[in-house]
Amino acid sequence: MDPPLFRQRQRRGGELRHAIKITACGGMIGTAVLFPLANVQGLWFRAVTLSIFTLSALAFHALHIEPFIRFGPYTAAAALVFLLVAVLSAGSSRKDLIPWLPLFIASVSLITVATHEASQHIGHRPVAFDEEALSRASMDSIQGQCQPHWDALTQSHFPAHIPPEDNSQAEPHVRRASPAEERHRNPESDLDSDQESVESGHPLLGPQ
Repeated sequence: MDPPLFRQRQRRGGELRHAIKITACGGMIGTAVLFPLANVQGLWFRAVTLSIFTLSALAFHALHIEPFIRFGPYTAAAALVFLLVAVLSAGSSRKDLIPWLPLFIASVSLITVATHEASQHIGHRPVAFDEEALSRASMDSIQGQCQPHWDALTQSHFPAHIPPEDNSQAEPHVRRASPAEERHRNPESDLDSDQESVESGHPLLGPQ
């Protein structure tokens, strides 16, 4: 697939997903607020409102599955404790709490998603690289990058794989004597050269 076409489809998919999230969130909150009024109006309006709320809530939870997996057990436990306290303290008017259950569920869902979003930003510091830090970076610190089948020019960029210099070629003008020359060497000439070396190391002094 062509990369520009793939990026365009990916961008459209992200926009569609974002639009579905907004629609699901709006439908869940709107029907949760209208449900107490629908409970008074009649059965058909209540059924329609409850159906829209259920579908919107399912879509919202499906699109935000990660926050509910991570923080759902904690927010659900706190919500159940709060609901239990509210039911026990309501006494004989417990039936009046039923129309407010969708709004309570929507609130807990939004709190769970908001907690997850906040946790993504708290303590998250992006690493900034300046030009000086990048210039000091060495490819030698990257393990297992240089491959043996690469050419010599590519491998030369890795300091750990630069071949050592041959010391024998450091002074090309110095020629090593052959074995035949070693056998026919004059000992007196060697003695004279050694004496010259000693005299050069100790300069002549003037008269004492």
